[in-house]
Parts: sequence; structure tokens; C-alpha cells
Amino acid sequence: MAAESNLPRRLVVTGASGFIGGHLTARLAETGAGGCLLSRKQPSRVPTGFAWQKWQAGRTVRLDGAGADACALHLATVHHVERPDALALAAFHEVNVQGTRQLLADCAAAGIRRFIFFSSIKAAAAVHGTAAQTEADPVGELPNSDYGRSKLAAEQCVREWAAADASRAAIILRPSVVYGPGNTANLFAVVDAIARGRFFFAGRNDNIKSLVAVRNVVAAVEHLAARMQPGVELFYLVDRESFSVQEIAAMIARALGRDSGIRSLPVPLLRAGAVAGDVVERMTGMKSPLTSRRLAALLEETHFTSAKLVGTGFTHPVTTEAGLAEMVAWYRAGGPHRS
Repeated sequence: MAAESNLPRRLVVTGASGFIGGHLTARLAETGAGGCLLSRKQPSRVPTGFAWQKWQAGRTVRLDGAGADACALHLATVHHVERPDALALAAFHEVNVQGTRQLLADCAAAGIRRFIFFSSIKAAAAVHGTAAQTEADPVGELPNSDYGRSKLAAEQCVREWAAADASRAAIILRPSVVYGPGNTANLFAVVDAIARGRFFFAGRNDNIKSLVAVRNVVAAVEHLAARMQPGVELFYLVDRESFSVQEIAAMIARALGRDSGIRSLPVPLLRAGAVAGDVVERMTGMKSPLTSRRLAALLEETHFTSAKLVGTGFTHPVTTEAGLAEMVAWYRAGGPHRS
């Protein structure tokens, strides 16, 4: 696909060695874009047109060579952890908040006026009801996790940066659970459990989980980066449709060629087992396969809509079932052991 005429040609990308960063920079290089990749460790592949620079969040980096028409894509983050200790809480602030603030200052010093920030769906507070959440929902209460609150604080830094200069344009992206070839978190564990016959439902598990294929993430960034306007825009990044945990598991089972008759365990029984898992973790420091937090995540409803993104003219290149099939194909080919 040919690059659009106003797609940024010079880029500054943080978190370039990560799962999304790798897919994103590979695609942007295909459009003829180039620039600087910033990350703690060198990416396994540095695409043609890009140069890698070792980077630590919160430390000043000179971006003078990028040019005023460059665009910064900020993916670097300290990810959500289930039970953050004092060190994790400090890292959330130092990397997610202070690191974002410093990068924005570096962009300002270099005259960079376009900034795309990868936040998280966890920055959104829960909205009770059956309808999918939208970007227009009132802020209301704060997110229910320290990680989510740190990403929301970083979003505010981006808003302040954009407000300080009327020529600046910023996009805040809140991706839901991202999956696809190369991902070893989140849905990878579900794929592995179903493949080994170890997955079970918690009760009916008809709660909705919004997901987003990495191909859809990359395509959305390319689409939005070519249409940036002064000011700030917020977009949820989710697949065109959202499905229940039961439906997602059935799609994975079909891709694996397995019987989709997954057993279900009563929620009260699982709650008792989760309490026991909590005790084991507290007493031994070892991770338990079932804890109260993990059970809550399995039962949680995370239902968001891509209507605003689609309204800009965006078309998702892959459906959820096709995206899951791509991930399963990678898993069956050896997954992380052959990447």
C-alpha cells in the first residue's frame, strides 16, 4: 500500500523494541518513513531508514535532527502488574508520567509539533451499564488501578503540552488487550491453555472483552498519523466488534482445531480457590494460577467501541477471528521459541 502524502516521513519512536513497536516500525519503514528508535535495549531488527539510540525514560535526549515536521510516537511504558509493590509504583510514576513529561519537553526543544501517545484502556474509569464505552463518556471516577492512574496522568501531560502551542497536534490512543504473532502476554496464556486442554470458564463467562489485533493497531496509527490536526484527539483502539469470553475461546479453539467444549467451573468454587491462592502468594511469594485479582479480571467486562475511529474513514484490516487465527498459526509454528 502506498504511503499517504501527508504521512510523517521523520519519526521518533520510543519503546521500539517492544511487541507493538516492532510491528509498527516495520510497517512505517515500508512507507518510506525513517528516523530514530529509542529504547532501553536494541530492537532485534532495525528497519531500513531508522537508527537506534539507547534511551532511558526521564533523561533528556536531543532530537534536533528530527525536524519540525517530525512526529513522535511514544510507546515506552512500565506495564500493568497485578500486585504492584513500592518499586513498581515508583516505576509507574518515573516512566509513565515523568518519562512522558520529559519526552514532551525534548520534543518542544526540538520544535517537534506532532505527538502520538500510547496510553491504555486501563486509563478509562469503568462505566456501569450494558452499552459499549465511548470516548465521549464522562471522566467520572478515576481508573481502578495504579497503572491506569499513571497513564491518565501521562495523558494530562500530553494535553498540557498541546495546549501550550496552538500549532501542536497530539493523539492519545487507548488500546485494549493487543494480540497477534509475537505476543507472549495476555491472550498468549489463553491460547496455550486451550491448546493444552487446561482452560476453563468461570461460570457462564458471557462478559464482553474488547480486544485489538496488532495489525489493526498498526493500521490505525498509520491512518491517524496522516490526518493529525492542531489540538488533542482521543481514540479507543479496539477491533470492529467485541465478543464474550466464551466466543473468544471458541474462536481460538476453532483455529487450533480443537473441540470448543470447554468445561465451566462454578464461580463460588473458584472464589474459594482464589482466596487460597491469595494466601499462597502472600505466604510464599510464589505466583498462584488462581487469585482473587485474576478471577476478577476473567469476570470483568471491558466493552469499548471503535465507532469514533471508524467515523474518520478507518477500516479494520482484520477481523477478530482472523487476527486470532494468525496468532494461533504463529503459536503452532513454535511461538516465542522460534521468533
